[in-house]
Amino acid sequence: MIDGRALVVRVGGVIAATVALAIALALLLAFLKFDQRLLDVTVARLGLVAEEVRRQVETGLALGLELAELEDLSGVLPRAASTSHVLHIDILDNRGVVLFSSTVDRLGTRADLAGLTAEAGGRLGHRIQDHELLLTARLGNGFGQVVGDVAVYADLTAQHQALEGVRRELLSSAGPVMVVALLMTLVAVFLTVRLSGGADGGPDHRHQYHGAPLKPGEGRLRLRLAREKTGNQT
Repeated sequence: MIDGRALVVRVGGVIAATVALAIALALLLAFLKFDQRLLDVTVARLGLVAEEVRRQVETGLALGLELAELEDLSGVLPRAASTSHVLHIDILDNRGVVLFSSTVDRLGTRADLAGLTAEAGGRLGHRIQDHELLLTARLGNGFGQVVGDVAVYADLTAQHQALEGVRRELLSSAGPVMVVALLMTLVAVFLTVRLSGGADGGPDHRHQYHGAPLKPGEGRLRLRLAREKTGNQT
């Protein structure tokens, strides 16, 4: 038989562990949600840059020019790449070869577009690798044919540093919150059991009969004998 106080400790420990787990999961969910939200904002902001470059390129393509003939992009791309956290912007042909770039030494190289996640019906795509974001936008000519891509490369180091700061703040604030929650849970369990009389076995527990259990039919036999004894006395 489990002692009343031991039962309180066990039940309180289980409930406190459950509360601690719930708090930990809530903090983890909040951190992951903030991480995803920050990434969505970054992709949306850089998506505006990619869309602006795409619009200017497709304006030239609509005039009947080939993608490789748009020489004015040599001045457009460096200005677009001046956006914060942007490393460089490339214009790629259908083979992934860099035709124009805000960084001269990338001209003629082949871009690695593996692992892109398609968005907006496949017109946009993005990939995160080693704290670097690659955002692409497809280029179409006046006949609706895909002739290449705009590729925007961005550095996510600042974003990861911000996430690290948020993680440290969550951990530093989670400790005191969990300790207070655990103490309050234990106190609530103890008071609940104490007020209901469970810790001392209940008000009627001391008056319970602890003899051997009655055998089948023995209760009725005793009742009949008691009645006969009462009748004889009268």
